[in-house]
Amino acid sequence: MGLAVPGFRSPPGLVGVDRTIRRPHGEPIIAIRVRGRPAADIVADIVEGVLVANDVSRVDGRRLRHSLLEAVEGSIRSAA
Repeated sequence: MGLAVPGFRSPPGLVGVDRTIRRPHGEPIIAIRVRGRPAADIVADIVEGVLVANDVSRVDGRRLRHSLLEAVEGSIRSAA
């Protein structure tokens, strides 16, 4: 899809937030709170983080979001 894959970590350094993005040295790092959250919300934050890290426009974001979520769902189905 031509997207750069950011780094990920957990949890975010800010209390009370589910997702943050930092760009130390120009490279995006996305922090996501995992504990106590539904898997679907975590996956949605990962996808949104990738789109934000790549500065994807709102129009392109709809298409890419759908494609990324379909890829995750396909991986889950094939693993079952």
